[in-house]
Amino acid sequence: MRMAVWAACLLLAILQAFTICDADPYYGALVGSLSTINHGVTGTVYAVDSDRLLIRGFTYDGTAPDAFLWIGDTDRPDASGTILPVDPNNPDVKLGLYGDAEISVRLPAGKTVSDYKWLSVWCRQFRANFGNLAIADSFVNPAVHDLGALPTFAHAVRATSVKVLDAKTFRFEGLYYDGYGPDAYFWAGPGSTPTTSGIKLVWKPDLPATGNNQRIGQAFTGQDIEVTMPEGMTVFDINNIGMWCVLARQNFGHISFTSSALNVPAVVPEVMPASFQCEVLSDNEFQVKWRVDGTDLEVELAGRVDPGNYMAFGLSGSDSQTLMEGSDVVVGWMDIASMSPRAVDYRLQSKAQCSTNDGRGACPDDIAAVGGTNNAVVGNLVSVNGIVRLSYTRPLNTGDSVDQVIPTDREVYISWALGPINPDGRVAKHTSVPRADLKLNFGRQGVTTCPEFTRPAGTDSSMTSWTPSRIEGVTSFTVQIGQSGGERGYTGITGIVGWGIAWYVNELLIPEITVQRGTTYTFQIYGGNDPQLSAQYHPFYITDDSEGGYAQKTANEQNNVDIYAGMEVGPYCEWRPKTIGTSPDNYDSFAAFKDTLELHCVNPSASAGVLTWTPDGTTPDLVYYQCYTHRFLGWKIRVVDDPSITMPDGEATGEATAPLVSVVAILFTTMFAVILF
Repeated sequence: MRMAVWAACLLLAILQAFTICDADPYYGALVGSLSTINHGVTGTVYAVDSDRLLIRGFTYDGTAPDAFLWIGDTDRPDASGTILPVDPNNPDVKLGLYGDAEISVRLPAGKTVSDYKWLSVWCRQFRANFGNLAIADSFVNPAVHDLGALPTFAHAVRATSVKVLDAKTFRFEGLYYDGYGPDAYFWAGPGSTPTTSGIKLVWKPDLPATGNNQRIGQAFTGQDIEVTMPEGMTVFDINNIGMWCVLARQNFGHISFTSSALNVPAVVPEVMPASFQCEVLSDNEFQVKWRVDGTDLEVELAGRVDPGNYMAFGLSGSDSQTLMEGSDVVVGWMDIASMSPRAVDYRLQSKAQCSTNDGRGACPDDIAAVGGTNNAVVGNLVSVNGIVRLSYTRPLNTGDSVDQVIPTDREVYISWALGPINPDGRVAKHTSVPRADLKLNFGRQGVTTCPEFTRPAGTDSSMTSWTPSRIEGVTSFTVQIGQSGGERGYTGITGIVGWGIAWYVNELLIPEITVQRGTTYTFQIYGGNDPQLSAQYHPFYITDDSEGGYAQKTANEQNNVDIYAGMEVGPYCEWRPKTIGTSPDNYDSFAAFKDTLELHCVNPSASAGVLTWTPDGTTPDLVYYQCYTHRFLGWKIRVVDDPSITMPDGEATGEATAPLVSVVAILFTTMFAVILF
């Protein structure tokens, strides 16, 4: 029976994937394209809403003396127009160089797009039009769209009106519902009527859209309720909206509409000229984003690098070419020992290994033999799908004698490298460097974007997560820290991006644990007990919070979660790679990946911290074991009255269930083949 249920769930997921597809990106109502008259002007213009324009692919060579975005209501562009400032805080700033940029501008107060007849790139000094578009008389501003009243199908559901506020948001106005549906959700789908293949909408913005987080669970008595589309979807992906009971497969009330006919505001972030520029340094391997913030340069490096490898970027050692010798760069990487990002100022006196005695070679600025300081301030590091993104800030002029001044008024040659980091935190010989001379203008205006990274040819584009583990019928647990396993591990199992480490319970990566009410359980904790070492301090606790990190929450957030056991600390033990640079992506199972790890304990002879817990009638059916000081390290604990009854939700257990999973796969394949043929 369970096998059939699982197979049906898998089949339903595939059917849903075929019936609900993401629509094309929506930037608002298309106004038109800028004509190219002079100075290379191009761009496509959208009305994000009634008083904001978005220009995509904007190009202008920046060489005219007095050029602005210019808008007017006469028959054609002329000197009577009005400046549309790209920086509202500095409305007189002239247009600089833009290359395939994206910018957004607000119209003057009280004006809408349809009040005007043209948009131009205009030079005031010479009264010259470099490129323009005409705004059609028939143009209609994007606006809130009223779908009408929500009819009653069941459970007294009704609403005075359902309005589309923008491309992501609906509002049920004057909503009524008796609250008695056992499993009700705000629901939407692609057809004219709701079906089981619909999607759950988000009305609790602080909770994810998965599972039963968005279950309604209450009555409505005339309130106005806003709901949003899940991440990655817009109103143009659906054609019906209402309320639906998943358990009973019952339509409580819905309204149909033709999404392709909607003319509503887009959801597009404000794009300011201070936003990041981007440049591809090596195709599908290394990119750099930057922006000038006053006297500082903010940088984000993004590269396809494995753990234990660095990314380096900075000024060339020559004014006439890209030259590594003499380069002034910042080296960024994830320090494996502390699990923290690092950004270090380097002077590359030569390609040789750093000599701490005389400062020759590739040396950090702040060693005694070099005599400088580390002027790089590290920001964040995120690793997703094999792409590491690390940010840092550095003054344009550090005042350090070993640093170069970064100019913002001209192009300069740059230098970069990728390679392994030594155990002592020093760079080793690069594995990837520029193959040609490269120049950047750090002061260029506008916003330029880089293409998304794609999987290299020959890799598995359908990488699957490892089979999740489950523990049942056990009353004693050993809890340690280990590698999260990236896309195959923690992220693949939970659907949440972790931060590199996770709980290992009885040497399994975040297993789902089943416990019985009235039974006492013992957890031996090895998560660290020194709060001064934040990267190695992970108190263990049990909570109804799916995120964890209680210590990071505000007082209001803490009031909304309950703790059922803990917190408890113990000595630090971590499962670490035997070889630096080992990637979990290369292993098809957690067991195979775990063979590449070994256990390191700060104090091997220290006794574990001990937490005992007896779940009772007040304990919810689902709780989580988590880290008290960091989010997203743990996973689920199922709490049952009868140990023979569990509540699987699609996760598989360990070796004991592998044959069952295979049978399900065979059944699913057969069912899928029937659908196709």
